[in-house]
Amino acid sequence: MDVDTTKEWYPISDSNDGNNKDTGGRPGEEELSSIPSGAKMKFRGVVIGRYADVFTIRDRTRADYQVFITDNTSIKTHGGFLRSGKKYPVTEILRGFIVEVDGRGDAQGQLVAEKIRFTDSDMRAAQTTDVRVGPLETNQERMAGQMDEVYAVAAEVRTEAKAVNERVSALDDYDDLFNSDGRPAIQPTITAIAPDVIHYGAAFHITTPDAANIRKVVLIRPGAVTHSFDMEQRVVELAFSVDNGRLTPTAPLNGNFAPPGYYMVFILNSSGVPSVASFVRLR
Repeated sequence: MDVDTTKEWYPISDSNDGNNKDTGGRPGEEELSSIPSGAKMKFRGVVIGRYADVFTIRDRTRADYQVFITDNTSIKTHGGFLRSGKKYPVTEILRGFIVEVDGRGDAQGQLVAEKIRFTDSDMRAAQTTDVRVGPLETNQERMAGQMDEVYAVAAEVRTEAKAVNERVSALDDYDDLFNSDGRPAIQPTITAIAPDVIHYGAAFHITTPDAANIRKVVLIRPGAVTHSFDMEQRVVELAFSVDNGRLTPTAPLNGNFAPPGYYMVFILNSSGVPSVASFVRLR
């Protein structure tokens, strides 16, 4: 038995209440209403999504139906007195197009369209909407890509900030200048540094009578405070070896670890007591 249901369309508001989703994407992404298999149905609505030969129409009750177009589907404008409507290809079915669909339900619950009718004015309105909305959607996709880049940069900045915080926190290692009884601690001493101009990735030598008891060799950038903020504050720990009463540290690999310029060199003993600094130039 045929079930003939005629529905009319009304404009869709900007809000999207209920469970229906106006994705504007591939049909099937919305909450679809099912049509009984074999049931004849005729209704009017607005196209809210399209993919190949399948599109989705929303009727006045905000129910969404999936419509399938076949080679036998007649797509025309409404005819007038003593004249038939003009035929159009399926590619003219655009999002935002107000159409009247006549067809039957299939086993998948979608409507297999036999006829699709519309007015010339509705077609012009859909074409105008497509021209205006299309570039906006393209721009939205471009902006989404840019946001992904911004998020990636932000993640990198957070990683760098964490590294800076760790370097600044490492300054806490240099407060052991006094013994527990309040007397000054015995500091290791730097006798000489050669050369006094060191190059990225190159080894240099620190002469000290305390070589066997040294735990750390570090570079600290001199302060450069502007408006109570020190952009130059950094501490870089160096790998080093001990040989014949002298230390052989390796300078930072490149300017990403330590920008070129003057640095204070400190050596710390096993108790964390720092030496008096000696200056070197890094380049």
